[in-house]
Amino acid sequence: MDKRITHVAYLVLMLSGFLAEAMQYCPRQKDLPADIQHEIAVKSIDEVLSYLKKNIYPLKTFTTFSRLVALSPNHKIFSIRGDESLSLIDLVSGNTVHTFQVHEGGGRRTVFSVDGNKIAIFPSVQLWNLKSFTELAPLRAPTSDVLALAFNKEGTLIATGSWGGAVLLWDAQLGDRLTTLQGHRGAINAVAFSPDGTQLATGSWDTTALLWDVDSGNELKTFAGHAQSVLSIAFSPDGKSIATGSYDTTAKIWDTETGTERITLGGHMDSVVAVEFSPDGKQLATASKDGTVKLWDVRSGARLKTLYGHTAAVHSVSFSLDGKKLYTVGDDETIKVWDKSLESLKWLREFVTGPQASLILRAYRAKSAGDPFRIQPGTEDYRTLMSIENAQARSLVVEGLSIKLSR
Repeated sequence: MDKRITHVAYLVLMLSGFLAEAMQYCPRQKDLPADIQHEIAVKSIDEVLSYLKKNIYPLKTFTTFSRLVALSPNHKIFSIRGDESLSLIDLVSGNTVHTFQVHEGGGRRTVFSVDGNKIAIFPSVQLWNLKSFTELAPLRAPTSDVLALAFNKEGTLIATGSWGGAVLLWDAQLGDRLTTLQGHRGAINAVAFSPDGTQLATGSWDTTALLWDVDSGNELKTFAGHAQSVLSIAFSPDGKSIATGSYDTTAKIWDTETGTERITLGGHMDSVVAVEFSPDGKQLATASKDGTVKLWDVRSGARLKTLYGHTAAVHSVSFSLDGKKLYTVGDDETIKVWDKSLESLKWLREFVTGPQASLILRAYRAKSAGDPFRIQPGTEDYRTLMSIENAQARSLVVEGLSIKLSR
């Protein structure tokens, strides 16, 4: 058969929607020019690539062996709260960086300062300097009922929220109490300083969030609209918006200047326990007890992506400084790293081969049918999978299509 005729025949099959089947039964595909072979391969898995783009999966998973974990702002170390200690662990190597002794009856939750130079545990608050690994002065008042804690950007102030509904401001170095903020009618679940440190946002069991002036202690705005308690809160990078996550399974974005609700984000199946704006302020990440993380367009409220991979509640989410990656911490005792820029997906589009595309398509069909796609080492399928040279792209295929690598 003339190669030009074969070329045209394949293009017709591609446009008619029967390409995937044609790839399996036409033996002369290898006779086509390389660029046409690649175009056919990409077209055959176009639906799969669209699926992977919408529902992204983790590039890396680190096991922490604990649910009592916090990740540092630079995403290089994480803390694990033991029975009588607090350990700092290098995320990549797994080596212990330092271990602090915790007072009897000490806290179970951990918070890093924004600059990563301090760490606190609560509800019975203890503070340490992470440069010198020395303990800082204790807060000079009873703090056994602290539910929420945050540092300002400079690490000079601490805000705490209590079971009783009081919000306290402290000198982080001396431990002196500076101001008491009264206004909520229920326990305080979340506190967050504005980027410039002049304002504080608080979320409560009373279903509201409040905005405060840090210097005067005056209440500035009330954000009312959630049907149940507010569990999480965060400022946008420019300080003009705050996001709240609630027990009612929604997140909301509010205008800090007017106090009005801008948008409601619905889609989670359980409480929204963490919210975080991207560094450019254009996206919001929400983490939920339903085990997923969702990315939203801040302006339109459109849901951009859903991140699947955790098998239990996700209690922390943060962006890398360049905004290309997400880091999540879950109650399944894992920290996961996600490629928000989907560079691995771009690699698949540019370099996938015919055999790789055929394997990806079969795995996708198995997943769609609810049947695990299993690959055993030593088989042709295994060699094809390993021929995906980009490790992140290979991980995306395995995780995203739930491929089981069995022995």
